[in-house]
Amino acid sequence: MNIGLITSVPMVPPWDQGDKNLAFGLTRHLPDTKFVILTLTDEEPVAGNLIPLPVFNSRKPSLLEKGFVYQRMLQKMGHNGSNQTVDLYHLVYQPTQLSSWLLRILPGFRDRPVLHTIPATTDGHSLRRDLIFADRIVSISQFGRERLAEQGFERVEYIPPGVDVAVWDAIGGNRKKYKRLLGLEDRPIVLYPGHFRQGYGVQPVLEAIPEVVKQIPEVCFLFACRMRDKADYVLEAEARQFIIANDLTENVRLFRTVEEMQSLIGAADLTVLPLETMMDKVDIPTTLLESLAAGVPVIISEIAPLTEIFQVSLQCCDLLPGEIIQPGDVYQLGKGITRMLKDVEERWGRGAVGRTVVQQHFNLETTAKAYANLYQEMLA
Repeated sequence: MNIGLITSVPMVPPWDQGDKNLAFGLTRHLPDTKFVILTLTDEEPVAGNLIPLPVFNSRKPSLLEKGFVYQRMLQKMGHNGSNQTVDLYHLVYQPTQLSSWLLRILPGFRDRPVLHTIPATTDGHSLRRDLIFADRIVSISQFGRERLAEQGFERVEYIPPGVDVAVWDAIGGNRKKYKRLLGLEDRPIVLYPGHFRQGYGVQPVLEAIPEVVKQIPEVCFLFACRMRDKADYVLEAEARQFIIANDLTENVRLFRTVEEMQSLIGAADLTVLPLETMMDKVDIPTTLLESLAAGVPVIISEIAPLTEIFQVSLQCCDLLPGEIIQPGDVYQLGKGITRMLKDVEERWGRGAVGRTVVQQHFNLETTAKAYANLYQEMLA
């Protein structure tokens, strides 16, 4: 079985994008399935069950480049004389008018079954009926499945995203090692894995830091913020000014692109993602699942579908794997951070619940099996 795995960006490191991480995770957990993956034109050959298709010229392709990518992709994925036959196309990206139009008109594409995983469903524009035409649709949240059903889509599957539980559990068991690698031994660490844009939680976290430092002077906040465009650099500069003005340089570290999140999550005692909007965010952020799998409790906002992470915990545990706050509530955020860092017993208890939640509901092995079954069903 050959699966043509179509993503909006090349499937290469860094692994800092939820939809790309999900797609790559599937390839690693289905070793008996061949996947044609989209990579960079100068990428090294890939071994194992991956068939690289070098169609991207950059890690951050422009809209124009993506248009050319579709043409190159279809020429090499089993059409126009190529001998790389694809049995089924699996789209893992947010649909756009350009991508939907190009796929529809390219010759031979609709000769194969098409599966589309929709990673983000809070943006209603991307759920338009004219943008989604796959034979089967997958949502990674219950919220998303309901949204798609409201739009009139039928046969929508719910397959939650997953992370490699064993890997992250091992990382969580080496917290001292990862703190030492960062030069932050014996210091409590709070991780914010988000963006600088307004509404994505960075401002409430920044504003909460001064009060937390008063209570816990040795605390260190790690900001892992992927830079999307020029505006992010301006916002990062404003954040640095805030840090300097409030004498917080010893308590905050800013990271841009992080090749691997293991070192930061492995060192963290707490992860915070107090989003005020889910726009352009995958329904269930991967970094939250990775944190929980590593035994790191999380603080999130009461906003759908983010809260599904906590809702499923009630099915197996009496304790939540962290805390839910109201969006934008700086006081509640600071209070929650301070209490969680001071109360080691509570923090470890909630971290243990997080591991259980991921093991039972967001295990990549289970996720991969669900997709394998769906592939087989569509090709039967």
